[in-house]
Amino acid sequence: MKAVYLQATNKPLLVKDVPEPRLRAGGAIVQVKSAPVLSYMRQVVTGKLGYSMPLPFIPGNAGIGEVVEVADDVFDFKPGQLVFMDPYVGSRTNGGEYDDILIGLTGLSAVSGRMFDLWHDGTFAERALVPAETLTVFDEAKSLGAERLAALTRLAIPYGGLLKTGLRAGKTIMIGGATGNIGAGAVMVALAMGASRVIALGRDSKGLAELEALDSRRVVAVALEGGDVEALTARIKAAGGPIDTYFDMTGAAPDPTPIMAAIGALRRGGTAVFMGGVQATLPIPYSQIMFNELTLRGNFMYPREAPGDLLQMVLAGTLDLSKIKIKSFRLDQIEEAIDDASAGKGLNMTVVKP
Repeated sequence: MKAVYLQATNKPLLVKDVPEPRLRAGGAIVQVKSAPVLSYMRQVVTGKLGYSMPLPFIPGNAGIGEVVEVADDVFDFKPGQLVFMDPYVGSRTNGGEYDDILIGLTGLSAVSGRMFDLWHDGTFAERALVPAETLTVFDEAKSLGAERLAALTRLAIPYGGLLKTGLRAGKTIMIGGATGNIGAGAVMVALAMGASRVIALGRDSKGLAELEALDSRRVVAVALEGGDVEALTARIKAAGGPIDTYFDMTGAAPDPTPIMAAIGALRRGGTAVFMGGVQATLPIPYSQIMFNELTLRGNFMYPREAPGDLLQMVLAGTLDLSKIKIKSFRLDQIEEAIDDASAGKGLNMTVVKP
């Protein structure tokens, strides 16, 4: 079969014939129909992010595909089903070591190699071996097409964080890093979850305008250029309150000022969830958090039921996938696909279709 192959981070990607994946216990072989290309995939494959990859290997995390074959111990899936492939997996033994991986992307601990021994390759291939536990049946939405459904591989990520905020209908939420790919997706999902107001925080004026256009009544954009913490906090509060929750998807920003301003804008009893790529140390305002009874917490990825939840929002008409502009490439166009993904922001998305 054809696949994208990364031999080493100092070597170019190849598109070549590789052996078919071999079925193993707990697994399924899936014909890949559409796989997302991350905006930072160039930094991944060149080693600039320092990811722990099982080189040489087939990259590509997540995707939409059709089940070809399942192992004898897999009972809930069958050939021909359209499925969502979640890349996040790890052993779940009681008291065991954390060994989680993002299939086709990176290990997350020092012992993740044992999981890569089982699930070595990703979805930039005609077929992929995946753990059956990571699949969600999408047969109800076959008419939408695998390319369009691939948008849910992105939207599932902020949905996981939004669940942790406790967001529910009628509440107001701030989205930090709203003009990035995941942040823009968070705005879409928050609207679908029934938020009465979504305050989109960002620096890209064009991207902010696109987000306001999603729902001019409920989305309010706040530009974060200039100002200290107090000034930015006042600007955010002026967008409308009280503000119940803050979901942060800020990228690798060196300055924590906008994040601290957003925390300061929360109502008493509010919640902030961090899920971005910030490397800066946050100067946590101890007294402010204590007296205002704020909750600060982190989140990584999403629960197994998330893809199914989002699919039901799509089928109900509350989540409109057509708002995401998708550009598709063949496997042999992987270099162009990675360049396109690197340039894409906000509601743009790049996929490969093996």
